[in-house]
Amino acid sequence: MTLRDIMTRDVEVVCPHDTLRDAAIKMRKMGVGMLPVCDGERLTGTISDRDITIRAIAEGRNPQHTSVRDFMTRKVVYCYEDESVANAARIMQSKQVRRIIVLDRQKNLCGIVSLGDLVLETRDRKLAGRTLEAISQRIPVVEEALETDVLGRVLTTIGTVAGVMAVMGGVQLINKRRMERDKEGLARAA
Repeated sequence: MTLRDIMTRDVEVVCPHDTLRDAAIKMRKMGVGMLPVCDGERLTGTISDRDITIRAIAEGRNPQHTSVRDFMTRKVVYCYEDESVANAARIMQSKQVRRIIVLDRQKNLCGIVSLGDLVLETRDRKLAGRTLEAISQRIPVVEEALETDVLGRVLTTIGTVAGVMAVMGGVQLINKRRMERDKEGLARAA
């Protein structure tokens, strides 16, 4: 099976001069977490919900006045549409990305493949599980956090988080402050 068989086609893009707010609105309307950034026909990068929140908003940048160009990821991870799904999964694992751009051999944008596409389209749970495990190896650390909420399937984190591990069907959360309190309680009990 090739990426051509499972990729999402007719991909919406944003331009480098679009604002982060424009990109976020487009992501929300489409229900996606990443968009390719194109300057005319040329792919210049990608912008993700994570780029916007963890990089731009955390820096105090106003999304209504900040351009995509300032926070887009310039080093694009991609595969070709005629490559195998297994090869794309290996690249996703090694680069620890949940979505990968798909190009034709002339390097024109053709589509996107997500971790969800691997699961839904291939029905290969082992491949999807290995890919998810490899992608999730790095656990983000966010300093100066205040609170963490899990609402339905949406995770909102504002606070000091020791780790967040995504698991198929749910999210497991470890709050650093709570862990420290638990350790203190155990130390007192001993």
